[in-house]
Amino acid sequence: MSHRIYLYNISGLPAASEERPAPTGIDAILASYGTNGDGVLMLTEWGYELPLLLQPLLAGDITILPPLYNGTEGGLYAPASAGITAIRALYDFIDRHKKHLIKNQPAFEHAKDQLLQFLDNKAVFPYFHLDAWDVFNVMDDGSEGNHAAQARVLAESIKANNAAITAAIAADDPALLDACPYFASGDAFFRNFRELLNEETYNYGWAVIDSFEPETSNEPEVFRDGDRYGLKDVMGQEILPAVYEDAYVLTGNQIAVMQQGSWGIIDFKGNTLVDFRAAQDVAVDYSGHYAHYIFYGADGRNQYFTHRFRPLAEGRAISIDMFGEYYILKQGNRVGLKDADGNEVLPADYKNIRAEYTLNGLIAEDGNGKGLYVPQKGWVLPCIYQALHPLKDVGDSNGEVFVVVMQNKRTGLFTAGSKPGWVLPMEYDGVKWIKKDIFGYQQNKHWGLAGIAGNIITSPIYKSLSGKGGELAYGTALGFHDAGIDVISRNGDTRPINVNEAKKELRDAKYYFSKAETAQLEQIAAPQKLAESWYQKGEDALGKEQFAKALEHYGKAAELGHSGAMTDIGFIYETADDFINYQLAFDWYSKAALLENQYGMNNLALSYLYGRGTEQDTAMAIHWLEKAAAAGHAGALTSLGEIYFQPEYNHVDLDKALQYYWDAYKANEDVSLFIGNIHEKKGDHTNAVFYYKEAAQKGSAFAKWRLGCFYTDGTGVASDLNVAMNYYLEAVDEQPEVHVDLAILYMSSTFYDPAKARAHIDAAEAAGVPYADEYREKFRNRW
Repeated sequence: MSHRIYLYNISGLPAASEERPAPTGIDAILASYGTNGDGVLMLTEWGYELPLLLQPLLAGDITILPPLYNGTEGGLYAPASAGITAIRALYDFIDRHKKHLIKNQPAFEHAKDQLLQFLDNKAVFPYFHLDAWDVFNVMDDGSEGNHAAQARVLAESIKANNAAITAAIAADDPALLDACPYFASGDAFFRNFRELLNEETYNYGWAVIDSFEPETSNEPEVFRDGDRYGLKDVMGQEILPAVYEDAYVLTGNQIAVMQQGSWGIIDFKGNTLVDFRAAQDVAVDYSGHYAHYIFYGADGRNQYFTHRFRPLAEGRAISIDMFGEYYILKQGNRVGLKDADGNEVLPADYKNIRAEYTLNGLIAEDGNGKGLYVPQKGWVLPCIYQALHPLKDVGDSNGEVFVVVMQNKRTGLFTAGSKPGWVLPMEYDGVKWIKKDIFGYQQNKHWGLAGIAGNIITSPIYKSLSGKGGELAYGTALGFHDAGIDVISRNGDTRPINVNEAKKELRDAKYYFSKAETAQLEQIAAPQKLAESWYQKGEDALGKEQFAKALEHYGKAAELGHSGAMTDIGFIYETADDFINYQLAFDWYSKAALLENQYGMNNLALSYLYGRGTEQDTAMAIHWLEKAAAAGHAGALTSLGEIYFQPEYNHVDLDKALQYYWDAYKANEDVSLFIGNIHEKKGDHTNAVFYYKEAAQKGSAFAKWRLGCFYTDGTGVASDLNVAMNYYLEAVDEQPEVHVDLAILYMSSTFYDPAKARAHIDAAEAAGVPYADEYREKFRNRW
């Protein structure tokens, strides 16, 4: 059974005791919902609760009255104006702090615009109504009598959450959003506001509002008075009097009307757009953003008008297609082109004209061949060619568009963008796109690579080429030849594909490779199957800490090129007692890294960083960490952040550290403590508090200590010694410096207890806190 919550925008409040029979039987369990109509706009049909993100819609005084559609008690009502003001304030606040709150900023911007525009333009009634009757039934047997009490509990919960949101906005502190009582409740699904806000199901609130599709229309409606027709607006006010013999709305601001047996088109103010003329009917035909109008003649001879209401054509069997604001007119076997004012652009002398949006133009064909015409530019290629094939998958090539041109069994490549011209002359058997700014060309049944400037990258030596639709990660193209498969770089350098790469490509073979190419990949990857078998045996032995056996199995896999086995051999030599050999670990990590294994690259980087098995070399550590991070190793991002944050590496750069830690944070690495600490060092205490709180929730004693200090001093938050005391007590067992801060609090008037203060100073001295004796001297005369 599905239980839902409903939110409406309504024109007025119901009576406090509305006569309505209590539901019985199945009606007491199943909710009904209202539809849009006079004075009612349905906003939301959602799950068990109104999401916290949208609770500010009920920010005004909440009144509990009978629901509009379900039962006799427990409906929540609040003024819409206060709610819209509150939700706008929250979204503006989120927008100010979006760098730290939002994961997908373009999606948030779109959702925010959609939501606020909807509320401004659609939610025109003075009240919001929340109907939770259906959800209340989950808590009891479905009978009424306690729904009003449940409604009061829900209202108080919403008020408390809204108060916390208002406080966060007033303090301009996004960390305070986590103080919403919602997160302290035992059934809260989300741990903090940022997590809730970025829940994809909500789409930043817009998906909740968009969960019920409105049925209303803003278009005026035709009305009838006797045998005459007129027009009324959505509020029922007469726009045009009922003086027409027939009428119907076409689109936008146009209405087709009949007067004295003739049809015309007028706007909603009665202005004539197309003069009245003899016709059986009027219609509008859309093509993309624009339209054209058709007056149907009794004899099949129709009249056509442009979207600017200019005469376009007249006659029988005319078909019309559009390219932007241009009209492609076909009548019989001849085709021409006209503009939005009905002026002739190309005469009706062509066999065919078709829109080719990839080229931002029109491919036209006459008796001499095919050519490319771009309105407002003119002829880019004359009508002399056998075939023109646009390259549709070229990706971003600085706005350039490309067309393969064929004539007399010869093929060339032409760019039809901002600077039209030949990329490759018409000297080849074929041309195809490989990757951004890289093309394949065929000559004497073999393929080579060429660049966007027409430069030849490789000679035509390959039976086939594939760039995997531009998605080949470790090279520009794969070149297939009798002796094997080459990985070709952008500058023409080549190397043989390795077994790991061949295995990886086989996963997508049916999408990117021919049967012959797939067979070659399978031949190269065949040893990888055996390698996987040995690798799995190594994994099993390692899990049982049978290190000698693991090395044996991993070694056999590594001989077959298995980079994961190489990495794990290095791991055993680095960490396993009785097998530790940092030089061997470094050598094996190096082999795995050269095969671009992300874990091998990361571990090699750490070997350089800590000087294990090699000379300490921070620059080389950074090099391999960056490569590991680019390959998807989130921990490498954390290590890069550490290098630029910690002074012992002599590369301190807080901006770089923050960026790497932020990227690691987005990859779900546990780095909120370090982000908070950097913000503290940079003097941004608001964000320091935000991230320290997240780190504290995950158990960081250091973060709890710093939060305690902030609440003691009123840094970034309002001073609150009770909150500070709680943080200190949670941190003291792991963070000995906290003993001094506890001593300070126990010497304050709020917690004055000299014995406890002295005990904490003693504990600090015993733990080696260097400044403990300084505070012993300060407090000596007060003990």
